[in-house]
Amino acid sequence: MLPSDQEEDSTSGRAFRLAAEKARRTTLFQPSRMPGAYPIGLRLAQTRRFFRYFRRPESRAAVIRFQDSMLRRVVRHAYETTPFIRNLMEETRLAPRDVTSTAGLRRLPLTSKAMMKKVPAEHLISAPFRKIRLRFFQTTGSTGTPFLVRRTGFEDFLLHIFNLRCMTEYGLKARDRVLRVRSVGNWKKPLLWRIAETAGFFRQDRLPTTLPPRDLTEALRRRRPEILTGYSGVLSRAAEILNNEGSDPLGCRLVVLGAELVTPRIRNLIQRAFGGNVYDTYASQEVGLMAWECPRTGLYHVCDDNVILEVLKDGRDVPCREGEEGEIVVTCLQTLAMPFLRFRLEDVAVRGPTPCPCGAPYSTIASVKGRMQDYFVLPDGREIYAWYIVSLFSEQAPWIRQYDLEQEDSGRILMRAVPLRLPSPEDIEACRELFKIVLGPDLDVRVEIVTHIPPGPGGKFYYHRSRRLSVYHPEDWGQSGF
Repeated sequence: MLPSDQEEDSTSGRAFRLAAEKARRTTLFQPSRMPGAYPIGLRLAQTRRFFRYFRRPESRAAVIRFQDSMLRRVVRHAYETTPFIRNLMEETRLAPRDVTSTAGLRRLPLTSKAMMKKVPAEHLISAPFRKIRLRFFQTTGSTGTPFLVRRTGFEDFLLHIFNLRCMTEYGLKARDRVLRVRSVGNWKKPLLWRIAETAGFFRQDRLPTTLPPRDLTEALRRRRPEILTGYSGVLSRAAEILNNEGSDPLGCRLVVLGAELVTPRIRNLIQRAFGGNVYDTYASQEVGLMAWECPRTGLYHVCDDNVILEVLKDGRDVPCREGEEGEIVVTCLQTLAMPFLRFRLEDVAVRGPTPCPCGAPYSTIASVKGRMQDYFVLPDGREIYAWYIVSLFSEQAPWIRQYDLEQEDSGRILMRAVPLRLPSPEDIEACRELFKIVLGPDLDVRVEIVTHIPPGPGGKFYYHRSRRLSVYHPEDWGQSGF
């Protein structure tokens, strides 16, 4: 759900904050050299609908009208102020007047992380927003491609409103206290939210994913949260420990999962350990919440007033029909500082019916093949969730285009890296040292430079895997459709 403003006081947390401060001093925040006024009209259009975000759209027709209106505005804004988008459109001889509705969206070219990493950071940012300090968020994605996403505090708040709406549809009440298990981040709660918490509304506590699984399990047992959210792999590891110890369910009323693959086995494991209803969500750092599981049908409601979500067939720009599997491409209607138009997430999904049979006006996807991440076992026996290490790659190892990590049976960690440029021996040694600084000097790390990393079964990228201890069992591959 919504992130906390607390950061854990750890070596990894300090390293992340140092990287954050370095990013804030880049040329990204220098005065704009491209014309473009602050998009007041667009912000007013978003604000007019602000209070409507707390409830679902009135009808499918209302959803389409909003998408068409916002798409025209966002495309024009991106074309006029963002060099990356303008160059792409001019190369294909497109102008904003050529994209007037969702029906014409396919005229726009597809974009991707790989394309965006090849251009200077300031070319990805809308000119009016280069004059202000932006918040940044690290994404590794399901393809192991490090990437920094920038947005304003207002945009971040809007994206969290969609999370709040999702949680209220699951039964969250204003006076419920939520416990979140989450990774290190740099997001701070707005002042109004902090005031609301003081009054007893929308309260939130957090536990870091960097806690060893047994410590996390003990913390969850002590707190016995009523509402629990977190990464699927992290919570399933804690659930495994609780179930193996024969503990009674913790009595959660609601458990909301995200970020990683949820198979039937993992869902059952978590429900037995924590109790209550268990639901899955689908989101990304680039665009926020994209879909959440329908309690009645098991389909995923697409967050149509945040994104236009396409499912394209066989790597081609051909829309999938209901029941067909394809690649997810999203256009965000809410982020203006760093526009995402027809952005390839490189995730795989099955297109569902529109609208949802439950009566909600949203389009749907039937299933999502999410990423898979394991814990790594250190020489002293500790189990470490590795996301926060690789969250530093964009700043500490910018030569990495794509990577994957594998812990071998011996305990050694093998990192395969596809470089943007040929790294020097010093670059590679600095990468190895990054692991040792965070995880300890006794860790054996090998960095291997490769030209290509093949995807795993089903085309999905399993980029943190351990042969010593895995959250995922062989049966999960079959259950997930891989």
